Amino acid sequence: MNFAVLSRITIFLLLLMTSNPVNCGRILVIVLGPSYSHQILFRSLTRKLAERGHEVVFVTNLISKNSSLTNYTEIDFTSMRKLLEMDRVTTFIPKYNRFTKYEVDDFAFSMGHLLTEYFYTHPEIKKIYAPGSNEKFDLVIVEGLISCGAFAIAHMLNVPYIAMISTDLHMYHNYLLGAPILPTHLSNWELFHYISPDMSFWERLQAFAVASVAVHHWYDFQTGEHEKSIRNIVGVDLPPFYDIAKNMSLLLVNQNPLLGYARPLAPNVIEYTSFHIAEDPPPLTPELSEFLGNATDGFIYMSLGCTMRPSQVLARVVKEIYNAFSRLPYKVLWKYDGDDIPKRNGNVLTSEWIPQESVLAHPNIKLFIFQGGMQSAEEAVYYGVPLLGVPIIFDQTYRIRKLVSLGVCKMVDVSTVDEETFYNAIFEIINNKSYKESMTELSRLMKDKPYESKEQIIWWVEYVMRHKGAPHLRFSGADDPWYQRYDMDIIAFLSIISFVVTIISAILLLRTLRWLYKHLQMFLWFSKCFCLTEGKKKVE
Repeated sequence: MNFAVLSRITIFLLLLMTSNPVNCGRILVIVLGPSYSHQILFRSLTRKLAERGHEVVFVTNLISKNSSLTNYTEIDFTSMRKLLEMDRVTTFIPKYNRFTKYEVDDFAFSMGHLLTEYFYTHPEIKKIYAPGSNEKFDLVIVEGLISCGAFAIAHMLNVPYIAMISTDLHMYHNYLLGAPILPTHLSNWELFHYISPDMSFWERLQAFAVASVAVHHWYDFQTGEHEKSIRNIVGVDLPPFYDIAKNMSLLLVNQNPLLGYARPLAPNVIEYTSFHIAEDPPPLTPELSEFLGNATDGFIYMSLGCTMRPSQVLARVVKEIYNAFSRLPYKVLWKYDGDDIPKRNGNVLTSEWIPQESVLAHPNIKLFIFQGGMQSAEEAVYYGVPLLGVPIIFDQTYRIRKLVSLGVCKMVDVSTVDEETFYNAIFEIINNKSYKESMTELSRLMKDKPYESKEQIIWWVEYVMRHKGAPHLRFSGADDPWYQRYDMDIIAFLSIISFVVTIISAILLLRTLRWLYKHLQMFLWFSKCFCLTEGKKKVE
């Protein structure tokens, strides 16, 4: 056997050994929401899938303009980012976390409905689902919160789909998949206004009522509106949207009992954490590198995320916060977009954009002041940085309260905080070693897992592709009406029977007592008569 033949055999065997266990497929990934933190999570997923050899078509409003991957295509939805500037978004700013569950749902559902209509009318999307289209896919992955209206395209393409969310589970996700909702449990982050560790009966009743109304509002309003819009746009007869939604193969959810609370899950719910965190954070800019490198006493980093503009959120207290920073013996790096404070003055440096992971990984960091977002919390825990929480909207108060309970964070109310309160909170966290020690232990727990989240998620995605869906993981209870899921009809029947038996028993007891009373009176009367008769005989 000559050398050329041996070389070919060797190359073939090497390719065979290094090949992926699943045939490469074509995957449509859809993320319609304008939040950068949500987009960046899916960016990590799509890149990893493309690196595995799959052809990825990514519907996104955060275009990367990177053509290095020939099997990676982006469909531009950047025009949807203007939804962030709508008046309805800014109405949440002065209220902070004092909005009702109904207001949150109404806002989210309305935005989701607009995104759904825009999605199905987009020219590039029409090419995909149009009758006779040559576009073929093996799997659809959809952001499962505000983009859930896109679930229906998987049915049109006749392929399985996976939903993925970047936050904790919502109540309607649990209802959709047949898992218990647990309206009065601490894990139900949507009801943080109503839930506490020690709730009275009436508080639990209120939380139960709010949860029930919220779930059925989603079931009756959200799914119905999506169904109506999609049918009108695509012009084909579809199954009920609720049926499409509950038949997802998997729900990938960004949650961990360490940052939330353990709860029972449906079999097709897969948890992951820290998916977006880079193995090697990008290098700092020369200016930031010099500023942080010279922070020999340490530095503080503040960022309130990407969804809201800090200049709007902090309009009332920006001077208070700036004055508190100026008094500190530490350098301060502040992600801020306003021009009402100097860009660089004394120990404070502000910038509209900061590479957060690179900053949190810096050895000189002392404290991270954040709004309570999931991705920021994961990064802080991963790099072991103590926290000061300034919650603004949605799930942020819930998450910060949990971190406070773990001893790694303090919380201040942005609507009432003043310079002295802010300064004292910072000083306490930095000078009380227990915050850093607790965060170091929490970081160790978070990192101690049998496999990396990226490997886990990619394995499950390819699992669904290999088996063309995962109906065997679905909980059949998801098909039952709500009253059967919790045996409410049986409980009601037994309650009625118990009530009837109690009433009948009470009636019988009452009649028995009357009978006894009547006969006792007769007995006493006869006894009295007998005594009188005997008395007369003795007298005679």
